[in-house]
Amino acid sequence: MPLMDATKMIDKYITDFGTEVENFSIKILEGYAEKVSEYVERTTENPCPAGELFRPRALIATFEDGTKVKYPIGDRSNLVARARELLSNDAICIDYEGEYWSYVPSTLIQNTNYRAIPLGGFTNNGSKTVGTFNYQSDILGNIVQPFAIESEPAVLVTAAVNCLSDVVYGSGFCTGARSLNLKARRFRGKGLVAGDTKKTYSRDIKMSSTDPASCGAANAPNYYCLSYIGESIKNLHLILPAS
Repeated sequence: MPLMDATKMIDKYITDFGTEVENFSIKILEGYAEKVSEYVERTTENPCPAGELFRPRALIATFEDGTKVKYPIGDRSNLVARARELLSNDAICIDYEGEYWSYVPSTLIQNTNYRAIPLGGFTNNGSKTVGTFNYQSDILGNIVQPFAIESEPAVLVTAAVNCLSDVVYGSGFCTGARSLNLKARRFRGKGLVAGDTKKTYSRDIKMSSTDPASCGAANAPNYYCLSYIGESIKNLHLILPAS
């Protein structure tokens, strides 16, 4: 079993929602922390660790011997610099794994209350509203991304599309963007269907902005809960910006 180094921390971790977590403790494979200038020695214990609330964003580096190491990164603005450090320190592949919240508290989405009663208006026709939108990547700047949302109930579509910028409806525009192996940040909402308390509904809600709060606030009234899935990029090392 590989030994883990628990002596390091990030001075300040800033969540995608803007919350600042001081003295964010990490565990990393022994002997690999020094390959990036992200961490300091754990000199202060955080009496209120945030690790149970969310999973931090991370760069996942693969080294020449096949070893994979996950590197939590405290600020999205440092992702490119940290990736370049890893490449200069023997990493051969890098993936990006965004921040993850299994449950988003309403305090992070402008104190908007979640739904408390089942939602109606569902049918079985299976139609989808599709198109593209302008997406602000954590790393790659502005790019076109596709979306597809089940067309009923309409209230779910309207709220989801409100999170997107420069929407073009239809499926034939810049489809090559899918080759980037990028998954846009999104909420995943879940709720109960009216008339059948055992039947649930779920929707993925993509967003253009790097700040998820307003999108969460617009959609929370339609769901009993939201989880948050940050952006991810496979093979980031092949498309890494210069700076």
